[in-house]
Amino acid sequence: MPRYPTEETRQHLRRRLNDHARSRRQVAGIDVSFRGEFAHIVARLHGGAYARLCRLRFTGCPDVWGLALYLPDEGLYQDSLLPDGSSAGSPEDALDRACAFQFADPDVPTPVPPAIPRPAD
Repeated sequence: MPRYPTEETRQHLRRRLNDHARSRRQVAGIDVSFRGEFAHIVARLHGGAYARLCRLRFTGCPDVWGLALYLPDEGLYQDSLLPDGSSAGSPEDALDRACAFQFADPDVPTPVPPAIPRPAD
């Protein structure tokens, strides 16, 4: 099992996220940059603005990625659970979770995701 995503996996992830982003009214597109085992996800918003959404962690399987949401007030990423309670899942589920967190109604309190202890490597 590869430790880092291959170029083919990287291109596949970009396509999947951009295809799925079309269903998000807030997002015009998705930019993905890679560093080691991580994929950093940034939303291109209508009107030209950008918003950091999350960081995905490669698990060795192109269909399963760990999720860390970007916390803008703290300027950092925090490991988070997906809606089904798992710590890893599909890139589309991760994008949905990140968009729900980042673009929540400002009048509705959105709790910071609970910290998840990361297993030792």
